[in-house]
Amino acid sequence: MKAVPIICVLMLIAACCIAGCASSSTDEEKDQEGASGATSSGDSGPSADLSAGKEERPEGGSVTAVGYEALISYLPAAPSGWTAEEPFGITNQIDDGTWSMATMSYLKDADEETTAELVIYDSAYYEVGGWEFWETKFSYETTDGYLKSGKAQGYPSWESYEKDSQIYAQWIGIDDRFMVYVSVDTGSKDDLDTFVNAVDCKGIASLG
Repeated sequence: MKAVPIICVLMLIAACCIAGCASSSTDEEKDQEGASGATSSGDSGPSADLSAGKEERPEGGSVTAVGYEALISYLPAAPSGWTAEEPFGITNQIDDGTWSMATMSYLKDADEETTAELVIYDSAYYEVGGWEFWETKFSYETTDGYLKSGKAQGYPSWESYEKDSQIYAQWIGIDDRFMVYVSVDTGSKDDLDTFVNAVDCKGIASLG
């Protein structure tokens, strides 16, 4: 997953900027903002929506993560022209709970330099598997690539592309709990879409 470190750095920079702006607010400004929010009935702005979303996400460990065997069963078979390697799964202990993941790598038959990786996480609402960065992601597009939000099978997603490394990647957040990560190295956008469309997101959601 070569694309992750660069993107994570960008997201952490954004988070620091946001934190800096927040800390510069005076108590008076905060009081004014609170008063303004209290008078707006039936009109929920972006800030209110984000805050509500964070409050609604259950506490980490409030559910028991499904076993990695169940996640492995949702790793898609290799598409035509690709070969799948053996899947790998793990259940991790954290605090008094667990979270689990399953992953599989794929090789393109016509060009073994082109590879794909698909990972399914059951975060059990812990900040793992991409959820730790979910709220700090921000869209951008440059001559070197992009990061943009969207939808995948009706679920919120983030897609990235890095020109230098020729890596396409997509994160799909399912019901604030499960995360699907797909990456294609030295492949194409069509390759990425092929794997994303092969994932049974509704089936994964049903595990919860």
